[in-house]
Amino acid sequence: MDIFTIAIQLEQEGVAFYEDLASQATTNGFKSIFTMLAKDENNHIKVFTSLKNKSVPAMVPSSVAEEAQAIFKQFKQDDYLKEAPQVSMYEKALEIEQKSIELYTSHLADLEDAEEQKAVKRILAEEKKHYETLDELVKLVSRPQRWVENAEFGKREDY
Repeated sequence: MDIFTIAIQLEQEGVAFYEDLASQATTNGFKSIFTMLAKDENNHIKVFTSLKNKSVPAMVPSSVAEEAQAIFKQFKQDDYLKEAPQVSMYEKALEIEQKSIELYTSHLADLEDAEEQKAVKRILAEEKKHYETLDELVKLVSRPQRWVENAEFGKREDY
């Protein structure tokens, strides 16, 4: 099986996973973030399908990271508390993104065509942004339950 077939399958799993998370989200903000992530993964499928068919892919730039940051700023503490039971699912999403990053990184050098390398590098950059967005989401959702505020614990990162 070639890298593009594996990548298409991995991205399809990501689409299904994000669509499931969107359906389970308790707020419109979280639903929007997961819907955007699923859309990005669908775009990646199109690119990998083009590469597999030896045609030039049309890349659609992702804006998930920027839009998610804007959504995070609008959330209230209750929004995070409602999502707290989902933290393990969000951590699983992190694992899926990490798996994609590792796969694409390990096979990047195997690609001989410059257009293929360029396309995979762009997808790799987007997957890294997805990872960062999800990592921030996990921190924000789990922090109200894990954060200890006490002066005796010394210097703390900004909350």
